[in-house]
Amino acid sequence: MKVFTTRFAFMIMAGLAIASCKKSTVATPTPAPATTSTTPSFVATVSGTAYTFTGTAAIPSSGNSVGISGVNMSSYTIMINDLNPVVGTVAMNMTSGVQGSITQISTSKQWSTGLDNTHTGTLTLTTFDRTKKTCSGTFSFSALESPGTGSSSITITNGSFSNIKWN
Repeated sequence: MKVFTTRFAFMIMAGLAIASCKKSTVATPTPAPATTSTTPSFVATVSGTAYTFTGTAAIPSSGNSVGISGVNMSSYTIMINDLNPVVGTVAMNMTSGVQGSITQISTSKQWSTGLDNTHTGTLTLTTFDRTKKTCSGTFSFSALESPGTGSSSITITNGSFSNIKWN
């Protein structure tokens, strides 16, 4: 009888174990759709220090030209002037029609790429939409201090702007 009770108890435990082993269904979460921000942004590293520029603008002028700017009220204003903006990469130098400049707000010192042939840079426009009146891109440049205010250089790297608007 003891054998029968042991086997019976074993069969009940085995039956319970098998019955509790159901295949579980785990729902796979659906990823959220990617969103594209339309908020304007402008960032750059100036002489090794990263800045976010909260004031942004794109200012069209005569013909096709545009000025793209970012302002950080506690540090610098960066301005990029492009006489013929098109999507792609162009050089910033004395003869290309594209120049970068930076002004230190506290001292009013100015530096520019258009003052000699050694302080140059690049501008890459990734979007330039005349219908939506927005532009985005990246930039970097080395600039020389404006004559009469000194002879120092300044380096701007990791520059990017997106969704900069104009009217």
